[in-house]
Formats: sequence, C-alpha cells, structure tokens
Amino acid sequence: MNNRLVSRRIVAAASGLVLAAVLFASAQQGPPLAGKKAEEAYKNILVLKGAPAEQVVPAMRVIAGSLGVGCNFCHVAGDFAKDDMDSKRTARSMITMMMDINKNNFNGEQRVTCFTCHNGSNNPAATLQFADMATAPQEGGRGGGRGQGPAADQILANYVQALGGEPAIRKIATLTITATRDAPAAGGAAAEAGPPAGGPPQAQVEEYFKAPNLMVTIVHAPNGMTTENGFDGTTGWAQNARGAVADLTGTDQSRAKRAANIYEPVELSKEYGNLMTRGTAKVGDHTAYVVIGTPQGDQQERLFFDTTTGLLVRKIVIDPTPVGNSPVQTDYDDYRDVGGVKMPFMIRVTAPPNNRITTHVQKVDTSAPIDSSKFAKPPSKAAQAQ
Repeated sequence: MNNRLVSRRIVAAASGLVLAAVLFASAQQGPPLAGKKAEEAYKNILVLKGAPAEQVVPAMRVIAGSLGVGCNFCHVAGDFAKDDMDSKRTARSMITMMMDINKNNFNGEQRVTCFTCHNGSNNPAATLQFADMATAPQEGGRGGGRGQGPAADQILANYVQALGGEPAIRKIATLTITATRDAPAAGGAAAEAGPPAGGPPQAQVEEYFKAPNLMVTIVHAPNGMTTENGFDGTTGWAQNARGAVADLTGTDQSRAKRAANIYEPVELSKEYGNLMTRGTAKVGDHTAYVVIGTPQGDQQERLFFDTTTGLLVRKIVIDPTPVGNSPVQTDYDDYRDVGGVKMPFMIRVTAPPNNRITTHVQKVDTSAPIDSSKFAKPPSKAAQAQ
C-alpha cells in the first residue's frame, strides 16, 4: 500500500479509519513521499522518472491487477530494485509503449493502459473472443430524471435519515474510536503466500475527532511501529514509523480535509458535483443504488446505497497513476447505533491486485472531551531517522 488517501467521511468514524488503513502499511518503510519525484524516493527508476513518488506503488498495483500477477512476477523478493528478471525489463518496454501510444495518438491523454490489452491476464488474447453483451444502466439526474431509482439528492437525503437524521448527527461534537485492523502481509513472497495460519496479525487503531474538522489517527502495527495521520483544521499530514512528517498535497490534502469533517454525511450534496443516479448493483447480499459524483478537484467517485436501509455499503474512489487509474473499494457493514447515530463497525478496503485490509471497530465514545492540542501536527524527526 502507499501514501494515498482513498476514502471519506461516514459519521466521522469510517473515513479516518479507511485513510489510516491505506497509510500505515507503507509508512513504516521510509520517509514520506509528498513532493518528491519517483527517482528521488526509489532506486533504479527508469521509465517513471518525473512521476510523483506517491504514485509509484499504486502504479505497481495497477500493473499487477491488470496482468493478474503478484509482485514477484517482475521483482526479486527482498530487493525490488534489482533487474535480474526478464519480466521486469519487459514491463518497462510495455510501459514505454503504452506512454508512446497515448502521446502519439491521444494528445498525451491516458486513454490506453495496461488493462486495455491484458484484461487480467499476463498473456493477453490476440484472437477475437465472443461474449454476451450487457446493457449499461440508464443515467438519471440529480434532481430527477429517467434513471433507474430515485434522484441522487433524494438518495443522499434518505442516507442522512437512515443514519439518524441531521439533528442527531450535528449533536456529536467529539468522537473517540478504538479498533483493530488485519495488518496486510509484507510485499513479495509473503504477500503471495497469503495470511499466516490463525489469521493475519492485528494492528491497534486509535482515532480522535473534534468538530468541525479536526482529526488524528494513530496505528500501532504488530511489529511495534507506530504511524499517525491527521488534519489540524488547515493541513493534512502523515508521520511514518521513523517519525518523519510530511504535509499532504493535491488530492491527498483535499481528501484529508473532507475526512476530518465530522458532519460530512449531511453535506455530501455540497461536496459533489454532477451527481447522478446510475441504476442498481449487487454489493454482497445488498442491492444498492449507484450514485456517481465528483468532489471538487478530485476524481469521480461511486457511492452505493442499500435500496432497503438507505445506508452506504460501498464506495469506489480513484487514484491516478502513470500507468492507469487505481481503483480503491471500501465496503461498510455491521452498522450499529452510537449516541443515536448509526455507524459501520466493519470497514474493508480493497485495492489492486488483491490487497485487502479489514478494520473492526471495538468502541466509540461520543462524550469524552478532547483537547485541541491533540490534533496539532507533530514535529518531524526525519534528521534523526536518517
């Protein structure tokens, strides 16, 4: 996983938990990546020179998912910088070819990606294959229209009511959350072998919120390392296990700001542009309305609301990378009443190729006072760490 933010607020608890789930795995490894180019943060970068460093790992996930392979298909376990494998050299040639196609045929727009040809296989088909064609759902409108299901604004209003209503949500001034998280396996062979017998190791999570927009999440990994991320009312930041702190930038910054908004559920209509209903979809045992919208300055997102309960059960956001967009899917389940407001107690984040982190909320306190100093960005210890 890499230092990308992938999710937003669900009655304060869910979004920050998702944010930390994506941050903590790679934050243990090295210095923060914000503001650096790929070649400044990683060894032996050849074809991705100039790309933002924080996009390198998501790009690798896109490649792995597009080909249906794991890290060790191209990389030497334990030393990803080595060039010992032919498949890694081939991958560089393929990336160069993809970039040239987009540059020479689509004015540099990212229209062709690894998935365009590979479609989940490391040996893409070269012969026509027949398949049944599915009919795409009709698009509906924000305030009404011919889409399948209610208008998007009505679905969002139903969501607020399902959570407990706007007065109950705005009554919450602080949140203190404790949770456990299934820590992901390390990269390489360990990741491909799957979780150890008896289940994955557990990370311990503490999360604090204070209205209107203060947040901090602390993750204690099974190996004893601790990482933090937060929003101090102005700036989003991330601290890795070595104590180095970096300000978040771009979409990371805007997503951290939205995640810190304790009242986000009642303000979703303001945050999203071009909202529309796009039919229904199955999410596990749920049938859900699909709502599409684009937060200001961000990528398009898909929100899935249970047609029966009105609750949000899935969200899909996009992280751009040099080799194609990396989708990150978050599933929300086990909603429980906390202080008159429903909150999900199970949050599962899935990213390509098959990286999955599950957070289990243990306790939520809506009455404990929290001093504002707890949300201050800590000083960086980068000098001592390096």
